[in-house]
Amino acid sequence: MKISELYKKHRTVFSCEIFPPRPESEISSIYNTIEEIGRINPHFVSVTYGAGGGTKKRTTQISSNIKNRYNLEPLMHLTCIDSSREDIEKLLQQLISQNINNILALRGDIPEGREKGDTAGEFRYACDLVSFIKKVSGTLCAGVAGYPEGHPESENYQKDTFYLKKKIDAG
Repeated sequence: MKISELYKKHRTVFSCEIFPPRPESEISSIYNTIEEIGRINPHFVSVTYGAGGGTKKRTTQISSNIKNRYNLEPLMHLTCIDSSREDIEKLLQQLISQNINNILALRGDIPEGREKGDTAGEFRYACDLVSFIKKVSGTLCAGVAGYPEGHPESENYQKDTFYLKKKIDAG
């Protein structure tokens, strides 16, 4: 079920967030956690990409298992920094084939040693990713991040509000 529908259906929505194990750790360790989470029956489980996108392959694998093995609804984080349109489109098609409906569309952290704004990929901001998701697949539900305390890279709240509105308007 799309998370947007959950918010229409329920007065209160309860979710959990998990962080995939580091690549050097055994992936099976997360599945005990997911089984425990399933017992409390959250509306959805948010699956992060890890700092710098270091666990993104695991994010997709874990999200697929959450949906297809544990019958829970995943919200898969998807960052676009350093990504090509071709890579993102291929991933979106994979998600659709695995019955994953919900994405948290994020720009992602700029890697250490790079200047602010140097995204190196074909997407500069999360709003670009949201537009692309909507263009490639109207079936996926794309959520975005808002920063009530202000994004760490933002100059002021007015710019934060401007960029949040751009993300919302993108889809």
